[in-house]
Amino acid sequence: MVMTRSLPNNCKADDSVSKVFIKKHIEKPAKGKKKRNKGKKGNKPYRIGDTVNLKDLLFTQERDYLIKYKDVQIKKEQLVGKVIVLHFVSLVKGHNNLIPDPDLIDIYKKLEPKGGFEVVFVAVGDGLTCLDTRESTSTYSTPQQCFEEIFSTMPWTAIPFSDLKSRNRLEKLFCIVSDTRLEMEPVSFVIDSRGVVLQADATQVFSMYGSAGYPFTKQRLKCLDHEDYVTMEQLSVSTLLASPQRDYVITNKGDQVPLHKLEDKVVALYFFTDISNVRITSKLKLAYKELCKKMEAFEVVLINLLSISSDTCEDTFWKTFEAMPWLAIPSKDTDCCKKLLRIFDSTICDPGPYPVSKLVIIGPRGKFIEPCGANILCCYGIPAYPFTRFSAVNLKIEKVKDVKPEMFWNLDAIFRQQNGSKVQFSQIVGKRIIVLFQLFYDIPEQTLKKLIALYNQMKGTDDEFEVIHIREESKWGHVGAVIPWLMHPPFSNASDAGKVMRRLFYYGENGLVAFDRDGRIVRMTRRLAVGKTVFPFFDAEKMEDELTRVGVLGSITYAVRPYERFDRDVAGRSPDDQLSALASVMDWLI
Repeated sequence: MVMTRSLPNNCKADDSVSKVFIKKHIEKPAKGKKKRNKGKKGNKPYRIGDTVNLKDLLFTQERDYLIKYKDVQIKKEQLVGKVIVLHFVSLVKGHNNLIPDPDLIDIYKKLEPKGGFEVVFVAVGDGLTCLDTRESTSTYSTPQQCFEEIFSTMPWTAIPFSDLKSRNRLEKLFCIVSDTRLEMEPVSFVIDSRGVVLQADATQVFSMYGSAGYPFTKQRLKCLDHEDYVTMEQLSVSTLLASPQRDYVITNKGDQVPLHKLEDKVVALYFFTDISNVRITSKLKLAYKELCKKMEAFEVVLINLLSISSDTCEDTFWKTFEAMPWLAIPSKDTDCCKKLLRIFDSTICDPGPYPVSKLVIIGPRGKFIEPCGANILCCYGIPAYPFTRFSAVNLKIEKVKDVKPEMFWNLDAIFRQQNGSKVQFSQIVGKRIIVLFQLFYDIPEQTLKKLIALYNQMKGTDDEFEVIHIREESKWGHVGAVIPWLMHPPFSNASDAGKVMRRLFYYGENGLVAFDRDGRIVRMTRRLAVGKTVFPFFDAEKMEDELTRVGVLGSITYAVRPYERFDRDVAGRSPDDQLSALASVMDWLI
């Protein structure tokens, strides 16, 4: 078997995710720098490229300073030449914003000592209704206490709460009062030392790029995205996990392990999001232990996605990591973690009923990438090593290849039709049969109509097939169409037929299984889409089209592309649905 990685030939730096991200999340800059009239009614929100006078906005004739917690004063001269973040936080929605932005705190701790970065907290609202006591154990007798509670968690500067006039002026100029984003999270603007707005919605930029995004210009973000693309083009464990300051990972004792020692191994990147991920962690520990016993070249690297904005969170990470037998990226290297999230998509949860966190499998020398490792590990266990869809497909085939229609019904079983007539199972043995499972969810009406039309079209021809529709008997009359085929009630969980059904699908799922005249499975899918006239039975010529469609031909070849991911036809499927499609392909190949 050869599993290879490929990248789109036409993918250039400008095709990277930054183009999509900026278009979607960041407003286009105005043509030419535009200074806004202060106090003018009906001002539009500031956009990238607009200019502001920070000196006039942040200071007054009576106040030439900002404050840090405990009333430490920061003079306006200390902000000269710095990139400034205006960080608006609602006091009215204080119960949503008491926890500070961990990404911004991490960025601040890394950039502020270098002298070119500052954050200014601007409290929004008078705080009179700053906290709903029904939703929090904290209560405040004054708006000032509400402000102090929030400010105490922030390491940066603020406009004094007492300067209500300056705070209100900033709210109006930046259209914060009408900004619905503030109801869910703080709103941040990034402004350079000349007063040019670099970002008008910086929260997601901070989350995606961290301190590596400094000074947070579009050009800098595009540069990072191009670096991500080059990383994938020259894929290896080292290019993925190294940083300018680090070429190693660590053990749970703090020892350093050079990255080059992992190059010839299968490496699982474990994106860890919650210390309560007991199921996947326990399964991964078991697999790690067993594979080490077998001397398999396998390693796991923990990617910590927990907040490390405080020493307490750092301690929590080490308490968690100490119970794990594998390696990890140093917990404070958040920029590397964010890079990996950008490359492998920020969605950290695999679809399906089992996985909690993402498990990305990297082959030796970067020969393959498998993004669905968590689902495969949880569904198939150690036998699926190296936890790729190819190995899972082989297990899936072994699991279902012996399933026959006779395992569901004996020859005397009786089926009913919608018109009340009855058919014995012995009468359809030897025909091509589709078993259509429909338990809790409706099948799309358009799909049902196409299948009915195909059924009627093929009736009486050499290509005819029979359909057995598994559905609750009470709903037989509520299908929404005249059903010409056979109906049967669902199997009980404890029955032999119910156990066979669960070998094919999770309990309660809709699904389709097609058997040829010899009773072999030739199609199994949860994606009930009727296309070609040969659906769901394939000949060799038509099967080649199916191989191409799901990205498989001969030896299995697939890739995770950083900017052009799975084919659209496959992208919407869950991993198990992809396995079902591939299983029918592999069944034909065998």
